[in-house]
Amino acid sequence: MNEHRNNSPQKENQIVDCAARALREIHVPQGPPPEVLEAVLAAAATSANEGQKSFPKRRFRMSRIAKIAAAILIIAAVAATITLLTRTHGTVSIAWADVGAVVEKAQTICFRMTVDMGQATRYSCKTMYMEPGLMRQESENFIAIFDWANGHFLTLIPKSKSAHSSLVTALDNPYSKNWLDDLKKIVGHKRAQDIGTKEIAGRMARGWQVEQAGETVTVWADAKTAELIQVGFEDKQQRVVMSDFEFNKELDKSLFNLKPPDDYKYHTIVTMKASEPSIEDMAGLLRIWAKGSENKFPSNLNPWEFPQAAQKVDWTTEEADEATLEAMISRAFWFLFSNPVSKYVGAGVTLGDKDTVIFWHKPKGSDKYKVIYGDLNIKDVSPEDLPK
Repeated sequence: MNEHRNNSPQKENQIVDCAARALREIHVPQGPPPEVLEAVLAAAATSANEGQKSFPKRRFRMSRIAKIAAAILIIAAVAATITLLTRTHGTVSIAWADVGAVVEKAQTICFRMTVDMGQATRYSCKTMYMEPGLMRQESENFIAIFDWANGHFLTLIPKSKSAHSSLVTALDNPYSKNWLDDLKKIVGHKRAQDIGTKEIAGRMARGWQVEQAGETVTVWADAKTAELIQVGFEDKQQRVVMSDFEFNKELDKSLFNLKPPDDYKYHTIVTMKASEPSIEDMAGLLRIWAKGSENKFPSNLNPWEFPQAAQKVDWTTEEADEATLEAMISRAFWFLFSNPVSKYVGAGVTLGDKDTVIFWHKPKGSDKYKVIYGDLNIKDVSPEDLPK
């Protein structure tokens, strides 16, 4: 990442402190409780304010953790969107021609996206989509703007006047998907099951449901007008719900401006090609994650649990420089969420265990899998030799 700012050291530290306070308040998809984000930057914020002795080292560490947290914010936001887009691609469509007719005419769409895990809501935001491929998400604490056609993504944190940009070039499906086209694919297929009616937000709704690959897709529409009320995607881990739909609402193009406001003082940038993230980046991410987890690999690869481990890493012991580490982390999360033919099995494995597989991935067009072991060595393995 490249950092753009023209401030004195004192002003820089004030900006980072402000960014830290804002990041501690963010509510994010699939995220940890607020106290986890509180812990991400609290220790660093404390060290940054503990007098002047060894101050440069402490300030450097604070800056690094703050920017890594910002990187994870945008990558996880992209990941949540990729998950929803990928789920709609090729799904069995819902049998309701009237609902399909309503969607077919739309040029813009606004809705609320809510991600639930168990009984807790992990993420809720207002989402606006305008052809071709422009999207904006607004939550209480941040704004994320996406240009899917050009691979440009921006996250703004208004309280701290800080921003994080990602530019991902050479994009291919599913990243450049059209939200309206995907929604149109959901409606109208003959294999959907009628699940009857129920009241939703004071409106009588009629529903259809499809079971596919361990996931339930449910559509509810107004029983009289066929207006879409709710679309839900649910599996064993989470439930993603689209609701509060508005079609063909006039949206000003300024809402999708990818340039941070002039008064934003703290701005980080990562640039990469979509094909660049690699299995080596994943190994690097897993190494950092384990170092922050008492040399044990995490129970899962939820990106919003990474900062909890990151704040325990002594970054000054890393041989790579700050920009290299930040770029690696961003590429690794992109790699993780853009490669469906992969699996993580490293929960509780000790860093350095050369005999235990922790992650595998099947490259496109290959008959073999790339496998990461507990000592972070990478080998080519035949399907029949993967752990059962």
